[in-house]
Amino acid sequence: MLFIPAFFVICSNGVNLIGGFNGCEAGMGIVYLGSLAILSLLEKNFISILPLVAIFSLLSFLRFNWYKAKILPGDSLTYLLGAILANTAIVGNLEKAASILLFPFVVEFFLKMRSEFKASCLGKLRKDGTLEAPYDKIYSLTHVVMKAGGFREKEVTLTLISFELLIAALSFLLVFSGVV
Repeated sequence: MLFIPAFFVICSNGVNLIGGFNGCEAGMGIVYLGSLAILSLLEKNFISILPLVAIFSLLSFLRFNWYKAKILPGDSLTYLLGAILANTAIVGNLEKAASILLFPFVVEFFLKMRSEFKASCLGKLRKDGTLEAPYDKIYSLTHVVMKAGGFREKEVTLTLISFELLIAALSFLLVFSGVV
């Protein structure tokens, strides 16, 4: 009885932690919801319609949210994406796969916890258009990317989406190998 509300809170708040970059929330959402949609389709589970509807909505939204964004998602979209993630995982019996897909957000949680949740994901804009991490310490996955050096906002977003794609591939590997 406690698992379901806790999982919804973890998913909704976790997905909300990484954000602020044009296309990041929607792009990562397409990846993790796409992974759950594929897994639920392979299981012949009716819940696949929920992430599929969300993905097509996100693709439409991404057209206006990609760099330079005309529309920003805010907390309302990220909380919704987390709720869709949790709902799909629970109803589709894909909790283990969803837990793997949440890995970047779990890492982000612990990085933000180091700053007592006061650090921002955003960076300082340099004259050449690249971003500089705003702190000496790393308090976000975005800071890891920025400290790697010379990345513009679009490249930080693409790096985070690529990281989520890597985690999605790992979740498929673990699910199909029978590990989870």
